[in-house]
Amino acid sequence: MKKLQTIVLLAAMLCLLAQAGNAQVKAGLRLYGGLNFLNGGDLNKGAEAWHDVYVFEALSAGYSSQGSFSPAHLGMNFGGEIVILFTPRIGLGLGAGYISASRTSAVEFHKLLNPTIDLSLQPKATVIPLQLSFYYFLPVASWMNIVLQAGPGFYLAKAYYHHRAENPTYFEEITIDTKANGLGFHGGVGFEFRVSSQLGLLVEFLGRYASVSGFEGEMTTANSGGSWNENGVLYLINAGFFNGLLVSSIKPSGPGVSSEEAAVDFSGFSFRGGFFIRF
Repeated sequence: MKKLQTIVLLAAMLCLLAQAGNAQVKAGLRLYGGLNFLNGGDLNKGAEAWHDVYVFEALSAGYSSQGSFSPAHLGMNFGGEIVILFTPRIGLGLGAGYISASRTSAVEFHKLLNPTIDLSLQPKATVIPLQLSFYYFLPVASWMNIVLQAGPGFYLAKAYYHHRAENPTYFEEITIDTKANGLGFHGGVGFEFRVSSQLGLLVEFLGRYASVSGFEGEMTTANSGGSWNENGVLYLINAGFFNGLLVSSIKPSGPGVSSEEAAVDFSGFSFRGGFFIRF
């Protein structure tokens, strides 16, 4: 929380100083939306490991498998920000957004004279970035600017995972729901197209570096016999052939077992469009 307060206070101080020293300071509003790609990190690694466990056990029992695991990379990115324009070319933005990536994979296991086993797996990552952006506007025509931006962000992140295996008489599933905060950095280039002196359209490409760890939350394990919960830290564990996600109140350890706090990598890029308003 202290990191977030620092970002907000810095933006407020810069705005007040600019207003005190220059009566020509103006403001603007930017709203955008588009497609996002993120790496996923240990969230995808752990989800794929659970898939591999089920495939290994099924093949060992004489089943064949159909389908495969697909990691969560693609999603949406939308948000908005207030931009303080110190000069026609220099500005400072403070805004918030929403970034997501999710993917559901389906696998079927078949064995002669046995019911089909259906497996679904869904890793999902979401984050609300609170960003401070430094802008440079380069006019290339009376109706267009090239826009450069870069800055830090405070990331309010969530990591979710769910899988369920079932046949007509039995099921088992795991649901993980955790959250964490961390810092990140972004930078990008875009174009502003003026429609009028106060309104215009924007198109931009944004790159991002943000790897967040320290996720805490709940894991619910359920089967046809009941369910139970575990609260704690999200870990990626390594136990021989199995590298999976688990939530535990103590760090998993033992002979042949190693573990580390899972890190969800929100690094990636967004391609988005929107509009801006100059006040």
